[in-house]
Amino acid sequence: MKQVALQLAALLIIVALLFCVYLFTCGGTLDAYVEIPPESGGAEISFSREGIIELLDYEDISAEKARLTFRGIQPGETTVILKWNNVPETSFYSSEISMNMAVTELGTVINRLTYDFSGWIVFCGAISLLLVAASIVLLFAFRRLMQENRYSYRAVSCLGFSVFLLIVGLLRSRYIIEAYFAPENHTMLSMLVGFAVSARSFMLYTAPITGVFALALAASNISLMRHEGTRPANMLGIFVGFIMVIGAFKGIMMSYSRAVYAYKNIICNVYAGAFCYFECLLYSTVY
Repeated sequence: MKQVALQLAALLIIVALLFCVYLFTCGGTLDAYVEIPPESGGAEISFSREGIIELLDYEDISAEKARLTFRGIQPGETTVILKWNNVPETSFYSSEISMNMAVTELGTVINRLTYDFSGWIVFCGAISLLLVAASIVLLFAFRRLMQENRYSYRAVSCLGFSVFLLIVGLLRSRYIIEAYFAPENHTMLSMLVGFAVSARSFMLYTAPITGVFALALAASNISLMRHEGTRPANMLGIFVGFIMVIGAFKGIMMSYSRAVYAYKNIICNVYAGAFCYFECLLYSTVY
């Protein structure tokens, strides 16, 4: 397992270095997207502190949204203030928008409103790539462990964690591709929420498999009870199958409940992540 840990650490270092190289060569700028009031006649842009960032470009990408491209000048924080012209006081839209911006020592521009930063889409893509690569490393480790001992608990954990990382990475890839082609509709904040609910998405997509697996497990133990009697050990599979179905159903219901807010949402994500991880471990024992 030390070899696996070293390989995963090497993957993390390589991805981090590649992202740093990207920031130094192509980074340093940040696109911010704002909604344009229908009645506006243009905008006046100002900064609460000058000399922190500069506006490189302003473009109306559609009738509803505009793109502002910023570049960092020196480390610090400032507020970008957009004042729309000709917006009636009775309008549903605000005539002024404020965005808190920061520039790090490395020249990375951060939008504190949406948590966007220079190269955030590439960063999220690198995380998904890292998850898929780690899954492949664990899969090869599983094959090596199976050659040494077919009934190794380490082999089961490697395969289960490999399946979990692979599915979570692939689930996030869809949102990253959407953000790449339509960045005006996505932010780093929405991407963070997406990463948090990956486990719940996994529970939703694997619910049919979990149901079939639970029924098969229960049927196997009923057959075992007919041959060996109703001992507690023989009834364990029925209990586990029942818990799997109830656990998956409960997790999905928690995901779609309107009462889930703030800390309840965090608890739901942790619960779903733990359940899905052990679910993958259980699937791996079938192999």
